[in-house]
Amino acid sequence: MKMIKKLSSTAAAFIFTLTTLSAAASFNGYGGLKGDLKSKENSEFFDPIMNLTGFFQGQFNFSENLFFNTEMSISTDDVIDTKLTEDTQAVFCFDELSLTYIKNFLGATQFFSIFKGTYTPLGANQFLSQQFGISPINSFITDSFYGNKCVSPYSINGFGLSYSIRLNSSPIAFAGYFYKNNDNPDDLRQFNLDFRFATTRKYLTLDFLGGIGFPSKNKDKNDDDVILLVDEIYLHSGMNLLIGNYYTTSLFLQAGFSSLPVKKSNAKIEISDEQLFLLVEPRFHLKNSQMHISFFNIPDNQNEKIEFADGNLGFNVNIFTENFFIRNKNIKFGFSTSFSYEERYLKDLPNLKDFYKDTCSVKTSPYIVIPVLSGDLSLMFQAKLSEFPAGKWKQNINFTLGYKSYF
Repeated sequence: MKMIKKLSSTAAAFIFTLTTLSAAASFNGYGGLKGDLKSKENSEFFDPIMNLTGFFQGQFNFSENLFFNTEMSISTDDVIDTKLTEDTQAVFCFDELSLTYIKNFLGATQFFSIFKGTYTPLGANQFLSQQFGISPINSFITDSFYGNKCVSPYSINGFGLSYSIRLNSSPIAFAGYFYKNNDNPDDLRQFNLDFRFATTRKYLTLDFLGGIGFPSKNKDKNDDDVILLVDEIYLHSGMNLLIGNYYTTSLFLQAGFSSLPVKKSNAKIEISDEQLFLLVEPRFHLKNSQMHISFFNIPDNQNEKIEFADGNLGFNVNIFTENFFIRNKNIKFGFSTSFSYEERYLKDLPNLKDFYKDTCSVKTSPYIVIPVLSGDLSLMFQAKLSEFPAGKWKQNINFTLGYKSYF
């Protein structure tokens, strides 16, 4: 906890110093914090614990052309056991640090950035928001309090440079990234070169990102020292696609893969289950409500961040209304139910009979979102119904209270 306080003090001092560099400096941000109340797994009765998860994104505008972005996140152990005000074990991280210069030139808006950390991930819709000022298009079931470390088909994570350009005459944007990657599966030094294309129309929104990774080794196959050896490359790609818009029946598609190795000797390139991310979501607009049906195949390293499902393969049904009013406040109320299988993937679908041997995880989540001040207060109750017949209902219920706000 002392380390967290020191880091927070250092960050605050750094931010204060930066903001004093310009008399025209301004600040805006976005943040969220949630608490999960549940029971200890091995307890015979409801023995409550509460973990806190939160993030903070801040943008410091030194002028109309120069701004600094930062994101911080925190995740704590049980705060009930430490009586909330005592020292609590926690993980604190700077998820992003970036500096961007904007210049209008030759009928286009150009962005030059240097960044470190997780930068404009597909799952967070930051690139679309920055370039076109639109609301997020991502799925409800991938929404979280993880900030940049959210569920995403692919995320840029490292230290490097980026250049993006948006045409002033048309809603089209291009971007390029060159960076030292932090996510090499073999912990090798790797440099990535990525390209991005995005556009938004009345009935179409697209954000596509793809690139190549060049891992380097200092030993050859005979374990002899070499200055530089690149004997394989890694491919990665991801996309968000919305056909339709928020006000119509639409189809949302999120897909991607990461760290696909390609060697000279490879006769066939295959994407493994651990690399493939796929979410297909038809969205239906009814008279006074909406219904989203999500079919998903989520890798192990991503599904643990999804609050509404436990498995890798399955589907979720989310029925909600935004036409519920209390004292002139537009309240969102919904009911989400997921059916999923752990360690099952798309390749297993031809053998459906094998699924009967496994336990289908059934998770239901009624929720309500209430506008409060400049943000939204969310309350949710979750129950893993598939565990109730075994008498484990106390260990499989969860109460969540969260708040997100712009400022």
